[in-house]
Amino acid sequence: MEQQAINEVGRAIVTLPNSPHRYPWENDSVIALAIDRSEFSFKGSIVGSRKRNLGYLSGYQIVPALCEDRAQRCVDKALVVEGKAISPENYIGLWRAAKTTPITLEEVFRIYGIRLVASFSGPVDRMVGKKSRRNSESGLLFDDLLQKYAKSGDVDSQYLRTFKLSIDYCGRDGPWDAVTISEMLSGELGHDSELWTGELCGIGEAPPLQAGLALDLVEV
Repeated sequence: MEQQAINEVGRAIVTLPNSPHRYPWENDSVIALAIDRSEFSFKGSIVGSRKRNLGYLSGYQIVPALCEDRAQRCVDKALVVEGKAISPENYIGLWRAAKTTPITLEEVFRIYGIRLVASFSGPVDRMVGKKSRRNSESGLLFDDLLQKYAKSGDVDSQYLRTFKLSIDYCGRDGPWDAVTISEMLSGELGHDSELWTGELCGIGEAPPLQAGLALDLVEV
């Protein structure tokens, strides 16, 4: 069975909110978000994201990240734009244009109906009491972030001692708390360890408000 091509219908360079917990070299960090359409829904794909990597990029990293994956897919039409084939060069050009008009996390949801959410899971007993290196002056513990974001039933303290939690990036501290959790898990368990997971996803929760996408949605 032939695999269906990725149909990219929008793209955005998403700026991240200021935070006292951000390192100076992270000041230009952004998220490159591709809006992909399947038959009945939209989702956000994070450019440059990998397993246990949230996909934050500096501006100069965006084009190389595209060339490693999505631009290559244009060659054999495994990725199309608004249902039409596009050359890798022209595809990169669309992203260069997007870089000139970055948008905020709130605008991502308002325009595209996409909510960015980071999801984590791992062993509770290995992480309890661990301090954040990012926020060493504040004495922030993993326990504090678990209490802040974990919902009822997310922590299995009776048997497996595991946790899972989701961080909505529309929350004021979300993007940088997610980085803190990722660094704490990586530092304690190892970046490549299978003991934990961390992933940033773009979840479609509402019809896009952008004119072209809204018209397409009506036609389905």
